[in-house]
Amino acid sequence: MPLQLEPHLDNYLGALFIGVMLSTAIYGVTCLQYYLYFAHYSSHDGLYVKALIVTLLVLDTAHATLLGVCYYYYSVTHFGDYDALERPHWSLLVQVGVGTVLSLLVQCFYAYRIHRIGNAILVPLVIVALSWGQEIAGGVLYMLHAFKVDWIPLTASTTSTAFTTSGLVCDVACDICIAVATFTYLYRISPGSMKNKAIGQLVLYSMNTCLVTSVCAAVCLVVWLTTSEASLIYAPFFFVLIRMYSCSLMTVMNSRENLLKKLRHSKSDPLETADMHPHSRTWGNWGPLRDTVSSSSQLPASPQARSDNTDLESQLGYVLSPFASPHVEDFQKTNWSVPRTVSTSDDTAKMWGSPI
Repeated sequence: MPLQLEPHLDNYLGALFIGVMLSTAIYGVTCLQYYLYFAHYSSHDGLYVKALIVTLLVLDTAHATLLGVCYYYYSVTHFGDYDALERPHWSLLVQVGVGTVLSLLVQCFYAYRIHRIGNAILVPLVIVALSWGQEIAGGVLYMLHAFKVDWIPLTASTTSTAFTTSGLVCDVACDICIAVATFTYLYRISPGSMKNKAIGQLVLYSMNTCLVTSVCAAVCLVVWLTTSEASLIYAPFFFVLIRMYSCSLMTVMNSRENLLKKLRHSKSDPLETADMHPHSRTWGNWGPLRDTVSSSSQLPASPQARSDNTDLESQLGYVLSPFASPHVEDFQKTNWSVPRTVSTSDDTAKMWGSPI
């Protein structure tokens, strides 16, 4: 029995326990988000979006299950067996691959959203490349190498450290690129609209969803490189990082209704958004933006202003639903009904459904 492990049990089972508890708590919150999405917010989304959400739910559940299997193996099946702590269980290794696939899907979703917002190719390709980098280095190569290692402190292996470090660096860089690109493209569309509180909140909210995962990945990287080789202290940060990807995405999906209402309200307030033309526009599968301003307050706009407002509203619509189309004809092709008028808040509630 390796007695040198006994004083460091907190760094093994203790760290693993904390990681499993925090990850499971966030998983519970995410499951609630999944339920709210399918119960209230999925009716306007297409098949691709729903398939993505179902895939994330399956991966989320698989990851949480693997963590439970891992902890049960070390704390129950091999209770008091210090030799078992020297051997990485298969569930501890497979969860890395499952987690990186989950983060890959979320980051690619954000990359596609940036492509729709800015009509850009290069930046989304860079984001996808970085995301695949973290998947290959931090997921596939790390997992294959780890199965060949017979001791749990995988940081003792130079090769393993290189794979994990490369994967986390790509992860941090990818999330930062997503946040910066989202803000940059939205600002370029119409700098003056950033004065609008609702649009500013939309931009800030889009950035924060990526910054949270960026900070968590950066902390995980620092802990991985600075902690003792004979420990799993980095594990809680990695477990939480994986869970934050799905949780942040589901928060975005379920907040679209509230953000859309705020954008409509700001659009109907001539004092708040004097630079936005008060004519109806469409926001992809999230339907038309109809203002409730009286006809006396509707001032004529130049063709250039109408064109600029159309571009602005279409691009902001992609933030809410990147797989949507801003054209009425596309709605008709996909059997999406586009109401001609929305005169009261009751009509709006009937069209969009209750947000809770």
